[in-house]
Amino acid sequence: MKGLSNEERQRLGALLDHTSQAEVMSMIPPFSQAEIHNLAPAPAQAPEALGVLMFNMERGVFLDELGDFLENCPAVRPFDVILANELDDGCVRSGGKDTTLELAKRLGMNAVFGLEFMELVNGADPKGFHGNAIFSRWPIRRAKAVRLPEQYNWYFDRQRRIGGRLAVLAELDVAGTPVGVGTIHLENRTHGPGRQAQLETVLAEAEALFSGMPVILGGDLNTNTFDGRDKDAIQAIAGSPALQRRCLEDVMAWEGCLPAAEAAGYR
Repeated sequence: MKGLSNEERQRLGALLDHTSQAEVMSMIPPFSQAEIHNLAPAPAQAPEALGVLMFNMERGVFLDELGDFLENCPAVRPFDVILANELDDGCVRSGGKDTTLELAKRLGMNAVFGLEFMELVNGADPKGFHGNAIFSRWPIRRAKAVRLPEQYNWYFDRQRRIGGRLAVLAELDVAGTPVGVGTIHLENRTHGPGRQAQLETVLAEAEALFSGMPVILGGDLNTNTFDGRDKDAIQAIAGSPALQRRCLEDVMAWEGCLPAAEAAGYR
């Protein structure tokens, strides 16, 4: 994706003092794009089942270690598809690299990237792009960036960004069989109903895009059972083993997005 100068990024960011994120994103073409890199030949045979890995890559800051882990850790293999979150492109903190493309080349996989945020804090960022990606051993036929309903405006956060939460949906060609996959990043700075509204948007888009196909959705759903804006709730959970168990064991009772996915036919 083509980046913008820091001067232009800051000019567009300043519009958010009186303009919505959706309106500003509509002025920036990369926010509506899904950038596909078909780099690898298709495997000779289809597996009996696809190995799928979900992975928040923490901006790709430790990209070499990520590659080492994925290549050498037996517990995560075999994987045919990685549904990944938080990958940088042109950020100083991750060496200015296109971390999606770098990792795809190292693993010998195809990839598609969708832009979630354009970072504004560090004016030295070459591009300041940050988003979600799908890695696949199988060719990517088509892909779509799906913008999720805003639950938190990140321009007024200490991280200061243009953008909002995102899902990337892609159709894979698995030995001639179309398979739909999606990587999702739901909002942590909201409550369960906010995440449910976001996931229901993804479910509707997947139904329209992948009609009649097998579909796999995953990613960082941030289903933590509390409102990430509520510092008192976070402190209460940190000091309570019972509440911590709730966050791990009773997620379905607190996060409506998961029953909504079941109702739509997902397991």
